[in-house]
Amino acid sequence: MSEAQSVVDRSPKARIGNVFADEFKILQHLSRGDVADTFLAEFIDPPTQVWIKICRAEFSQDRAQAERLLREARAAAAVLHANVLEVLDADIAPEGDVYVVTEAFEGEDLGLLLRRTGRLPWPRVRAIALQIAEGLQAAHEAGVIHRAIKPGNVLLGADDLVKVADFGMVAVEEVTQDREAGTVVLGDAVHFIAPEQALGEAVDQRSDIYSLGVLMYTLLSGRVPFFGRPTQVTMQHKFAAAAALGSVAPEAEIPPLVEALVLKAMSKRREDRYQDMSALVAALQQIDEEGARAGGGKAKAAARKQQPTTDSAMFYSLEALQTALGQTQDPQAQIDILRKMEKALTQLAGGAGARRGRPGSSGSRRASTTPTTTWRPSTSAPSSGRSWYRRTASTPSSRATGR
Repeated sequence: MSEAQSVVDRSPKARIGNVFADEFKILQHLSRGDVADTFLAEFIDPPTQVWIKICRAEFSQDRAQAERLLREARAAAAVLHANVLEVLDADIAPEGDVYVVTEAFEGEDLGLLLRRTGRLPWPRVRAIALQIAEGLQAAHEAGVIHRAIKPGNVLLGADDLVKVADFGMVAVEEVTQDREAGTVVLGDAVHFIAPEQALGEAVDQRSDIYSLGVLMYTLLSGRVPFFGRPTQVTMQHKFAAAAALGSVAPEAEIPPLVEALVLKAMSKRREDRYQDMSALVAALQQIDEEGARAGGGKAKAAARKQQPTTDSAMFYSLEALQTALGQTQDPQAQIDILRKMEKALTQLAGGAGARRGRPGSSGSRRASTTPTTTWRPSTSAPSSGRSWYRRTASTPSSRATGR
């Protein structure tokens, strides 16, 4: 780097109004992330508004980091899906800054929403999580792993339209470098990374499934499952059990089936999680907005045929509730947990009507002949965004082109 370059002011405020990379006029500083600052900019010819993420100097000047960030961003450009923020370009500016250009999107990230609301109800979490999962499914089919699913990387627009952003935009040092006590922020990636990622092992699509599970946990309860310095949080991801959602946010009355789904996604061993994103999409669709199995009587009949194995979602729920019961000394909390366990056991048995069924009645004997419902991912599209670039053929079921 030349001496002239070294004295250039690259602070976000200094960039406003200047031309960047000979092509973009910087209009506004939008946010500061773990790796980059995001700006609203205008492409000079033709005049078009875009977002530019300019990586901070410590990442741009580190060759290995710069190459990794560019590689991840260029791979993400292959993912064309209604729930993925489109990457338009990724390069190194003449000034030496690594940058990524994306579509401009009107909305806010989930981190801001959580700070304002505290936590979200299950119906809204379900709708948001389904869109995230469908966007990630398209990315995985294109061979792209996100690696950093967290509130700050999920954007929410009009009518809760979701855009997953910042593929691969995670600071590697984040999981090993201690910070001062009390400065850990909710949106830090270390709170959401999978155990294998925290330990520097190879990641795959099941790592994104774990992160999405932690994100759902956070949206439902209003808090992350583990606290402390980054190194402490890393070890907790690997070895500590997350507190049951029912004990963390009892006032939320999170349904047992929902808690079971979240805990399965957050399994320590990746072999125990949903094995691909399509399986998580299907699991989300099988639970309705009330937290019960979708499909009514047919789903209950199918549930009667199931046994509580370690692969059963209901077993995960009962296991979590039993753990919570042993952790609390509050009599009222114990009563609430016991009621949830009773409800879970009732659902496992196929409903209260099945338990009371009489010979020859419409109870469990007839239900046992009902065929099992086959669940398929929905193909309905969310409302289209207002972005300048949007292709009219893009829907949540769109699949990314190959690299």
